[in-house]
Amino acid sequence: MLPRLGKRAAERLLVTAGGPKFGRWWHRHRAVILAYHNIVPDGAGACGDRSLHLPRARFAEQLDRLSATHDVVTLEDLFQPHRQPERPRAVITFDDAYRGSLEYGLVELSRRGMPATVFVAPGLLGDRAFWWDLLASPMSGEVPAELRDRALTSAHGLQDQVLESLIPEASGVERVPPHSRSATEAELHAAVRRYDVSIGSHTWSHANLTALDEQAVSQELRRSHGWLAERFAPVVPWLAYPYGIFSEAVERQARESCEGALSLAGRIVPASVGPEDRHRVPRINIPAGMSLDGFELRISGVVRP
Repeated sequence: MLPRLGKRAAERLLVTAGGPKFGRWWHRHRAVILAYHNIVPDGAGACGDRSLHLPRARFAEQLDRLSATHDVVTLEDLFQPHRQPERPRAVITFDDAYRGSLEYGLVELSRRGMPATVFVAPGLLGDRAFWWDLLASPMSGEVPAELRDRALTSAHGLQDQVLESLIPEASGVERVPPHSRSATEAELHAAVRRYDVSIGSHTWSHANLTALDEQAVSQELRRSHGWLAERFAPVVPWLAYPYGIFSEAVERQARESCEGALSLAGRIVPASVGPEDRHRVPRINIPAGMSLDGFELRISGVVRP
């Protein structure tokens, strides 16, 4: 508790001292891409990997703080030729197509006229609980480091392999509520029709691509984009690396299947992104426990997670 209070006091001091204002001026020609996962109803009980499940009211507060300082644009618009903007720009993304992100997150964005991109792993759609939520400790709300490492390496980050090999550790975990499970294909179609949202690829099965051979990586990338392109128009030709993990070999394959790819490097986007950097564009992950001051400092490029 004390380290957390100390961190929040330091964040408050930096905000009061004008840190975000200086950061926005210094990075005024740059942009920030925010990575969210799930948005849950206010008052919902804690479940799964708690860092991924942001209450709706806190998400709304972050959007209001963001709109006061940044222009929110689409992912594709961000990389189009443009005049130097007067304010920093921001892109909002969601990973995994959680039902709550569609039901609650997109509503809040729509109220503010903000677009978003949802990165989908088609193989995990269909009202499924994700392995990281099933294996998270009910006490800490985190997946134990050793268990997570086994899931990402020996089980390659693949949902079915993780659950088959590690399900004993998941026994006794409470059932994941509907808003914290994956959306269905029908729900995704309804969201695209109703809101200003585009769809991108999160691979087919949310695998740790660095743990797969070249042929398997190619299949993960091409199968996902093909499935999405057949069902949604338009699909943005961008990839979000699962778990934010990639290697030079994975990046080479991504160049063959999409126009760009996003990591979770925790930095703001450079003022100029050339072809050589288009498949390692950084995003900033926004965890549920981040304070509003911490949020403002990060979107202003003052501090990194």
